[in-house]
Amino acid sequence: MPRVIDGDNLLGTWPGRSRTDADKRALAREVDGLRREEGQRVILVFDGPPLPGVSDGPDVHFSGKGRKADAMILELLREASDKSGWTVVTNDRSL
Repeated sequence: MPRVIDGDNLLGTWPGRSRTDADKRALAREVDGLRREEGQRVILVFDGPPLPGVSDGPDVHFSGKGRKADAMILELLREASDKSGWTVVTNDRSL
């Protein structure tokens, strides 16, 4: 089952983690390992501009200056060819 993760939201609710650049890099590595282990698509979306050392590629996205990850997540889901089966990992009620 493919997933899209609101990275800043997850880090903000995870005990012992925060929204620091180091924790964002660590989460990106962990999500990549999960993707490889499960063989399922996992998209990670962060708020704001890209960070040095974290690639902005097909599975890690940054929403850009002045834009929330929520907006990018909705856009990615709208553009998906198969809209069923996606799991959104967030606690934002709007999503």
